[in-house]
Amino acid sequence: MMYLLEKSMGGQFMLKFLRKYIKKYREQVIKTDDFLDTLYETAKEEYPNNYQTKLGHVDINKWLYSTGWYPQDPGLDREYEMGPLKLANHFIKLNSEKAEIIKKEPLNEYLLHRWHTYELSLFMKLLNENSHK
Repeated sequence: MMYLLEKSMGGQFMLKFLRKYIKKYREQVIKTDDFLDTLYETAKEEYPNNYQTKLGHVDINKWLYSTGWYPQDPGLDREYEMGPLKLANHFIKLNSEKAEIIKKEPLNEYLLHRWHTYELSLFMKLLNENSHK
């Protein structure tokens, strides 16, 4: 979300916002509402005529309150998706005859123990999405 905000609002805006937020809430418990209040306050100061349009490029509520994978594609390097995508496609394509082969081939062959949480989440998401088809 922060990357998308910076992309939408600009680097200088993000620096000003973060400095203001840290100065205002230093040594306090972090609260979502304080974060959002400071974000909107800074946006109104910097872009009084179009702050809502600029902030509208990022669905903040989805980022903060939804579960699962990224609610918006941040446009980052997608290399990390290749392993989960390849493995999920392998499982999805399996038919009942090939199910025996997979039982003999343990999942650790796919180096799942080296995957990061987001890779495992993506793998499970892909399997789940395709299990309903």
